[in-house]
Amino acid sequence: MAYNVIKGNIEFSGPTQGTIEDMVDVHSDQVIGGTKTFSQMVTASSGLSASIFYGDGSNLDGITSGPIDTYDNSGNNRIITSVDSTTIQGEANLTFDGTSLSVTGDVTASANVSASAFQGDGNSLTNIGPSSLNLGAGLQDLAGNLELNLDTASGLQIAAGGLKVYLSTLSNADPLADGDLFIADQSGNKKATALQLYNYVDGKLSIPIVAGANTQIQFNDAGDLGASTNLAFNSATNIFSTVTASFTGDVEIGGNLEISKELTVTGSTRTAARFHSVSVQTASYSATSGDEIILMNSSLATTASLPPISSTLVGLTLTVKRTGTGEVQVSGSNGIDTQPTINLTPQGAFVKIIAADFGGSSYGWAIIAKSGSF
Repeated sequence: MAYNVIKGNIEFSGPTQGTIEDMVDVHSDQVIGGTKTFSQMVTASSGLSASIFYGDGSNLDGITSGPIDTYDNSGNNRIITSVDSTTIQGEANLTFDGTSLSVTGDVTASANVSASAFQGDGNSLTNIGPSSLNLGAGLQDLAGNLELNLDTASGLQIAAGGLKVYLSTLSNADPLADGDLFIADQSGNKKATALQLYNYVDGKLSIPIVAGANTQIQFNDAGDLGASTNLAFNSATNIFSTVTASFTGDVEIGGNLEISKELTVTGSTRTAARFHSVSVQTASYSATSGDEIILMNSSLATTASLPPISSTLVGLTLTVKRTGTGEVQVSGSNGIDTQPTINLTPQGAFVKIIAADFGGSSYGWAIIAKSGSF
């Protein structure tokens, strides 16, 4: 398109009204294929459109302002928070890498916080009831109270003062092995094996080894235990046995003394306590082979019955004495000096008799001492 520069006033004539629009086509769309520079303001009554605007837009008006003016403290993975109505910032203590949310500081919530698991220090948690805990096998909920759930053979018991060791509930131990463990309390809980305990005791004490055979009496033999086949004690029968024994000091016997072999006494003998078996009866009584002295002490008439004599009873000596005011009759199926019965008269009378074999298994009681009249 060519342009003519017209200088001065010009007047148009013709069928049109003589406007520039009749001379130049400014009504149709125009394509400008170059850069046009306007030295003055360009105005448009309906609008001005372009794909890009360049230059200073400070004098533009009617433009809605954006909400964000400033972005502070930016950084990778930082979550953006609002500072005020026009400023935001990246939080260094609040990050999300696409998988994990990381918070440096406290996390608070006015409602529930839910997670598949919680980790870390729960020291400051409050209002956690037993039913809200994963109790497992060692704890149980007892009416809203958290209670220890002890095994029946744990050796522990909950007492009024707290948890205590209760050994009676422990199971019996199998034969110990060197590696079996014990718990020892010395400056804190420590553990020790059976072998360690043995070595400790063995290092402190000289542990002697039992000498001799079963029932043989142990004695000090040059700092160790000694035994002899000639010195034994049977705990089942309570019989002390020796082939030859010599006593150079005093011998005190607190119970019955049974001698089945020859006894030779070269010194004096004495008894410091009752030697015979004495029984006091307040009613009729049947004597036994274990009796020696029987005191009949009753205000009523009573009978002391003697046991039938057999070969094993021959030599048994009995003494029957009337100490009460009531009459006392002594009777025996084998007879007493050929009499079936005798009466002890008066009060204080006694009779000492012995079971005898008069030959041909003819047994009877023989009087060897008496007092009073029969």
